[in-house]
Amino acid sequence: MGVDFWIADTGSEFHLFFLQAPRSLGDQNERHFNATVGHAVSTDLRAWEVLGTALEPGAAGSWEDMATWTGSVLKEGGRWHLFYTGTTRIASGAEQRIALATSTDLVTWTRHPGTRSSSSTHAGTSSWGSMRGAIPGSCVTPVGMDSTP
Repeated sequence: MGVDFWIADTGSEFHLFFLQAPRSLGDQNERHFNATVGHAVSTDLRAWEVLGTALEPGAAGSWEDMATWTGSVLKEGGRWHLFYTGTTRIASGAEQRIALATSTDLVTWTRHPGTRSSSSTHAGTSSWGSMRGAIPGSCVTPVGMDSTP
C-alpha cells in the first residue's frame, strides 16, 4: 500500500489522517481491501502522537463494509467534514462510493450515509453533483451538504 494521507490544520495542531492495514495480512491485495483511516496529531509536524483508527468499515451488509480508503478533510461552518471512499464486500471491493463523516473535534466522527455518492467501479466513472471524478475533496459542495459558496 502506498503512502496516502491528508492533513487538517486547526491553527494549533496538525491532524494527520492516513490509510492503514495490518502488516500481518502480508499480501498487498489483502491489505488494500482491509484498509482503515488512521489518525495522528502534532503541534510541530515532527513529533506525532498516534491516536489510532479514525474511521473503519461500516457494519456488515452496509455499502461500506469492506474498506475505507483515501479522503480529505475541510472545515465548514464550525464542523470538520471528512470525505472518504468506502467499498462493499457485495461487489468484492469493485464498487466504490464517496461518503461524508463530520466532527467538531477531529477525533469523534459521525457518518452521514444519506450523503454518499452514486457508485463507481475501478474502471468506471463517478458522479455526485458537480464532482469531476472519484477523488475525495474534488467537490467542495456535494449533494446533501448545506454550504453557501
